[in-house]
Amino acid sequence: MGSGNSVASGARNKPKQTAPSTTVKVDSTTVSTNIGLVADFGSGHATLFCYEIVSPTKVRQLGRGSLVSDGKSIKLDRFLTNASTLGPKVLAPVLDAMESAVEEMSVKITETGVVWTPRFIIAGATGGVRAALSKKTINQADFDVFATAVVARFPQLNATSMVVSGADEGRWELEAARLIWGHDSEQMFGNKLEEGLGLLSGGGSTIQIGANKVAKSYPISTMWDPMDEGKGASAEAWRDDAVWAAWEQDLLAAVDHAASSRSALFSGQFVGTACMEYAARAAGMDGRPVTAVETIQRLRVVADEFRAAHGPRFDELKEVPRRVRYNWFRVMALQMVRLAHVLERLFKPDAAIFFTRKGSMNCEWTLGAAIEQGTHAAPE
Repeated sequence: MGSGNSVASGARNKPKQTAPSTTVKVDSTTVSTNIGLVADFGSGHATLFCYEIVSPTKVRQLGRGSLVSDGKSIKLDRFLTNASTLGPKVLAPVLDAMESAVEEMSVKITETGVVWTPRFIIAGATGGVRAALSKKTINQADFDVFATAVVARFPQLNATSMVVSGADEGRWELEAARLIWGHDSEQMFGNKLEEGLGLLSGGGSTIQIGANKVAKSYPISTMWDPMDEGKGASAEAWRDDAVWAAWEQDLLAAVDHAASSRSALFSGQFVGTACMEYAARAAGMDGRPVTAVETIQRLRVVADEFRAAHGPRFDELKEVPRRVRYNWFRVMALQMVRLAHVLERLFKPDAAIFFTRKGSMNCEWTLGAAIEQGTHAAPE
């Protein structure tokens, strides 16, 4: 691809949008020509990442942009419903958002004096689409319409689309964590890591755990319609003991199913990031090494405070301004209780976790996928 900013043959005929479809942040400049793009369609958000891949151990995140439609982050499974019957036109908002993000990324990176030379784009769907396929609210033919449409929209790029498997999501995110924090792990934990840095991560509908050379994504979700205001639930439903107990019972079944697939509890040292870090930070357990058992105790205390709308931690945080569309205390309580059960049933009590999001790049599966694709596609 040349140095121009046009990225798709259909761009000239696309109708003008009344508001930007994305917000792009450029993190760094580059001198490499091996640039790759990865679109992450998660259960609660959609983001485009741009990477420079010099080698498997030398990668930089150049930028990232939110993929939105009508002011809301795209949830791909909703657009995929009946796509095989309705045709690719129902996917136009998703493709337009991707194209706008790529175009904006190209402009901002080119402004730094760098020739814009992306070699590939990957569109990957994770837990939300996997769950929809499992529940049969969409089928593979629906996703195939999207995959074909991505290739057609980006004819000058090596475009691929995939439903990212749980194994690949865990493996790629573990690779990302070790690339970002591996060199600092001994300083983080104050000792040498005999088995390498592990990963404890997750989004709204899945968690990722990696240790040694094995990593996996587990369908352990905080998303539950009877407590979701966006699905018509009462804003106070999460404070109803019966509703909460029903969700927790459902959650425990998913955690126990994950535990049944393990021959032993996880042990060693782990970096806790993404939604795991959000929950730990809400409880005041981030930024230092903590054990699983002490984290469990603290999470449960603070989750109870949040549900009761009273207590030292709740009082400390209730006046903090937040730009969110949802009840932050509800979501954090759900995240904290999920994390507590995961630590209790899947980890040894003395397993050490360092909860953080501070790093040179975002810790996402997209980084590992970009390394794999970029290494294969790198110029001779």
